[in-house]
Amino acid sequence: SAERVVGLSGVPLKLQPPPIETEKLISVEWKRQVPPASEFSLILKWKNMSNCYTYENWTLNHINKKFNFITTNFSLIIQAAEHQDSGFYILAVTDEVGEVKCHEFEVSVFDSLLPDHVGEPHILQDQKVLDGGRCQVILSCSVSRGGNVSYDWYRGSRLIETARNLSRLEDQIDANSSHTYTCNVSNSVSWSSGLMLSMSLEDEFLHLLGIIVVSLIILFLCALIGFCVWRRKRKQPESRPEEFLTVYEDVNNVQIRRNQEEKLNPPGEGNTIYSMIQSQVPFCFLKSIPYLSMGLPNAFRKL
Repeated sequence: SAERVVGLSGVPLKLQPPPIETEKLISVEWKRQVPPASEFSLILKWKNMSNCYTYENWTLNHINKKFNFITTNFSLIIQAAEHQDSGFYILAVTDEVGEVKCHEFEVSVFDSLLPDHVGEPHILQDQKVLDGGRCQVILSCSVSRGGNVSYDWYRGSRLIETARNLSRLEDQIDANSSHTYTCNVSNSVSWSSGLMLSMSLEDEFLHLLGIIVVSLIILFLCALIGFCVWRRKRKQPESRPEEFLTVYEDVNNVQIRRNQEEKLNPPGEGNTIYSMIQSQVPFCFLKSIPYLSMGLPNAFRKL
């Protein structure tokens, strides 16, 4: 007969078989039959030789790893069980001679009679300016989960008396005062609170002004840094192509120096020695030097 297991919705449910001898064990399979289906579907398969298990594709795609398998005792855990997980589950164990032994579970998952735990409250605020230096504060409190909840409002540590259990609160305060409001949401199993600081109109203006000033300072600093970087790049000297000049000398006694070449002229004419030098100054500066601005060959003719 099947072993009966009962669980609550939203709570993990463990299916643990009796002790199994692993010496002659070959494989273990978990299957389930969910009404109205008549056939069993494979959940996972474990092999002793590889000491690993694999889930079936339908389990991965449609159940999104709902199950957890424990290899030490071959238990199957249904994580966050739901009502549709109810049905028959079978553990099939195959030994080395091919004999298959099965252990069957009848699982029933019931919805909890208790409400869910209360989620974190979220408070929305709105303000309206009234005559006589007064301000109307409108607060709305909501929770993501939790059933049969009740709301309590506090201004500071003082409970605000309301005619009904309302998630919306309307209150009038002085336009130049600030208050802290608390929304306490509770049900029979849990409670949670949310805070909201109601600032005066003057405080809100100063807060907005501070944000604008900080933003302008950040923009000014970014612009200043960008201008400094641009100006620094502009001041960097541009790379100039190397300029080579030929320096001529008219000498009587020829003495060849380093980096110089001699050109022999016919008898009766003078000798000219010239060398190539690399200019370290702009060529326009050299043109301002006497004789060089006349052209080097013409300068020697003058000499």
